[in-house]
Amino acid sequence: MKNDSNRVFNPDYRWMPNLPEDAMLKNPIVGIPEHLKEDNELTEFFKLSSPGYSPAFGIKYIMNVNLLDHQLSMILAMLKFTFPMLLLSRGAGKTMMLAIYAVYHAVMFPGTRIILVSASFRQAKLIFSEIKTMYDNAPILRQLSNHEPRIGNDSCKYQVCSSTITALPLGKGDKIRGERGHVILADEFDSIDPEIFDTVIRGFGATQSDPWQKSKDTFVNKDQDVKSGSPVSEGNKIILAGTAG
Repeated sequence: MKNDSNRVFNPDYRWMPNLPEDAMLKNPIVGIPEHLKEDNELTEFFKLSSPGYSPAFGIKYIMNVNLLDHQLSMILAMLKFTFPMLLLSRGAGKTMMLAIYAVYHAVMFPGTRIILVSASFRQAKLIFSEIKTMYDNAPILRQLSNHEPRIGNDSCKYQVCSSTITALPLGKGDKIRGERGHVILADEFDSIDPEIFDTVIRGFGATQSDPWQKSKDTFVNKDQDVKSGSPVSEGNKIILAGTAG
């Protein structure tokens, strides 16, 4: 596919994994009137970026981040499972991977509430600092954002595609007990008090983005087998990360 200066994005398809051969030959916006071309191009862009097609594409062109193979494997695992755990050595990039996943999930699933916690607020702020760096270096991400990442003394917040990413100080858990979120990211899990995790952090996920639709789906599918092979897990999730302990 030839690059065109009028295109909204100019992807380099050569490195993309699992890309159908004909995807390099087809231009999805050929023949579309000029006044509709940009909308259709953006639609195709988000299809390519979706979890079901190529998260690596979306992360590269929305967030301006290149992933290595093992990093992409971690992103895919976090997308597919509801309770994944990342056990990595120090310096292996856990903080960066949590930041990448939080932003990607927020963009691909508008209206999601994502909560970042760690044993210390300083560590949660480090994840948020990585998000701020991505925001500063990614023009498309800035266009999608409702406001820039805001780092405060008692919380950090970032809103993109109507999704909210919030970093909270854990402490003893008493001051944040009423928080709710659809995706919970817990860094340095080995340092978090198990009682606080069970009584406070697990309670964050006691919410649904659309309770009525959830009840309807449960009723309609109650006699059907659970779907398998989907690239994205359904429902709320908790993601743990840290070094072995």
